[in-house]
Amino acid sequence: MFACLYIPNFPAEALLRADATLLRERPLAVMEGAPPLVHVMAINPPAGSAGIHVGMTRLQAAALETLQMRMRSHREEQAAHSALVDCACAFSPKIEETSSDTVLIEVGGLERVFGDPARIAQMLAQRAASLELHCRVAVAGNPEAAMHAARGFPGITVIPAGEEAQRLGELSLGILLQEPTALSRRPSPDSRAAQELLETFDRWGIRTFHALASLPEVALAERLGRRGIDLQRLARGQSLNDICATEAPLVFEEFLELEYPIETLEPLAFVLNRMLEQLCARLEARALAAIELQLRLELELNPAAGSADPVYALRLPVPMRDARIFLRLLQLELGANPPGAPVAKVLLRAEPALPQPAQHGLFMPLQPQPERLELMLARIAGIVGRDRVGAAFLLDSYHPQAFRLQKFGSTPGPDEPSSARTANGDGKCFAALAQRIFRPPRPAEVKLRNGVPQWVHCVGEQPHGHVTWAAGPWRSSGEWWNPHPGASSVPGAAWQREEWDVEIAGGLYRLVHCDGKHWAVDATYD
Repeated sequence: MFACLYIPNFPAEALLRADATLLRERPLAVMEGAPPLVHVMAINPPAGSAGIHVGMTRLQAAALETLQMRMRSHREEQAAHSALVDCACAFSPKIEETSSDTVLIEVGGLERVFGDPARIAQMLAQRAASLELHCRVAVAGNPEAAMHAARGFPGITVIPAGEEAQRLGELSLGILLQEPTALSRRPSPDSRAAQELLETFDRWGIRTFHALASLPEVALAERLGRRGIDLQRLARGQSLNDICATEAPLVFEEFLELEYPIETLEPLAFVLNRMLEQLCARLEARALAAIELQLRLELELNPAAGSADPVYALRLPVPMRDARIFLRLLQLELGANPPGAPVAKVLLRAEPALPQPAQHGLFMPLQPQPERLELMLARIAGIVGRDRVGAAFLLDSYHPQAFRLQKFGSTPGPDEPSSARTANGDGKCFAALAQRIFRPPRPAEVKLRNGVPQWVHCVGEQPHGHVTWAAGPWRSSGEWWNPHPGASSVPGAAWQREEWDVEIAGGLYRLVHCDGKHWAVDATYD
């Protein structure tokens, strides 16, 4: 058994899927061409009922006041075709991208998974509707019969094996000779030759599948040759070949070309919400999640302005598939770095990855969900700054304070240690005091006697009092080739330190004299 997904009026349906401002119950005309030769190339059923037809000029179509007119968008059609392929891949790995509006699926052997063919067709239609695709579904015993049934009958059609000729008999020959749309994988005759052949059949009085199937084969072959015999076999519901299975690429992109540029973030968030929901639905159909999101905004700039279009990239710590979390993260990113001009086009891309498996133990503490944790970190970064949020990694430097913040979930860089040593050279573990480092260091007033600290005072904090024991000093310096006045705490700048271990009121502390100017209490020992 084979199933066919077919989207009628594909250019119009692609625009309706992408743009939420377009209404399906209102007439829609898709325009193509360069001014002043702009004409109608596709319409939806309400437009056809209102008298709009393909080939009208823009001025003629504009006479209908309720008509919605949009220019054709090949990128939105490509996104709609990719969504149609994702819908098919949710059921079977063996599919054929027959054309941009048609996909064939081999569903034989899936009865134990999804049910009988009628149930499979219904589930295909539901999955397509969840992806904002209004398509026809047909199931038949061979791919050609399924494709012709989907293009000829509305809704869901199921043709039992052996009844193809009877069910297809009432269809018009125009469906048999229908000109394929872009991305066609099957060979087809020239459109002019197909039109001439259709006119020939009309002069003979042959207008349906049944009429063509009833003609004598020898007489038909004498007049039309091999082409006529192949068309008669298709009219009888017989198969010419099997489907040409293709491997669907894992490309998840959504594109929207706005009719009017967006100037504020609130309507832009409305557009992004719809695109993210469609993107997450496509990822779910492939049983995948997103590990990275990329948002590209094409701006409506003054020709004199030379700024580039902004690109926002969100690298996620774990694969996610929550449209609401994605929207909030993009809102925080756009709020921190707003685009500098009205937005004319929006491109949203997701890098797919396998979802992260999670197993919760009975005796493990409850941990925050990665999605919620990432959102909380993004909010904190919006308040304190992105350079102050992350996981601390030590740098390969002699500076005792050389570290940098790195995004949670990322791997350490080449200049960072891969692991901490817990044993000495002979493999035996050594004991050490636990050290708590104060960040920031506590400024202190220090009195010296013969160059040795004798009294330490931290305003409002510990320690405070006389030094009963002192060891040191340990002097160190480095990065002299990279001077940076006034920034000794910055990794990579020149630094000088004089360190003392002191005991004050029964507690051990690390006392630091930085650059020969300031004293500070840097740490304590437990």
